[in-house]
Amino acid sequence: MRGSSGEKWPDKQLMRMRASAFSMTLPAHSAGSHDKPV
Repeated sequence: MRGSSGEKWPDKQLMRMRASAFSMTLPAHSAGSHDKPV
């Protein structure tokens, strides 16, 4: 484990968290269409 590795970790985690948030912010027709009775 090196400093650079540790610095890259948070970036990856942030990207994952952002992706998750983006997914949740996306419209229902994108990922909640089958989950919501339309």
